Amino acid sequence: MTGQLILIAMALTFSFGGLVWARWSQKRLERDDRAGHTPAE
Repeated sequence: MTGQLILIAMALTFSFGGLVWARWSQKRLERDDRAGHTPAE
């Protein structure tokens, strides 16, 4: 039971993190295109 909960939590975190990362990377790419250079991290 505990293993199932962990797997479900990992799946939710992975899918949610994937959506957040996709949106963030898209915004960063658009910002870089407008600025004409990559910001120093």
